[in-house]
Amino acid sequence: MSNTEMQNPRILKALTEPSLVFSKPEDIVFCDYLNTEQKIISLENWKSTLTHLSDSTYEGMSSSVHEEMILGKVLEALNELKYH
Repeated sequence: MSNTEMQNPRILKALTEPSLVFSKPEDIVFCDYLNTEQKIISLENWKSTLTHLSDSTYEGMSSSVHEEMILGKVLEALNELKYH
């Protein structure tokens, strides 16, 4: 992360804890205070969190259908930013 991102708490939170800042992954795509690179980082972090939660399912913890749906939406949003 750049020094500017580290100094702006709003951007830092959006990049590191996107599920606490945004209601749904599509909101990141249309966010006006993140650039495309930051949006991709934010979505990748959200994806990583959800993948980690999904991996926990194999360790006996339960995964919700909601988490799986959100992961699908995260992947759609990533594709939109990367390939459009």
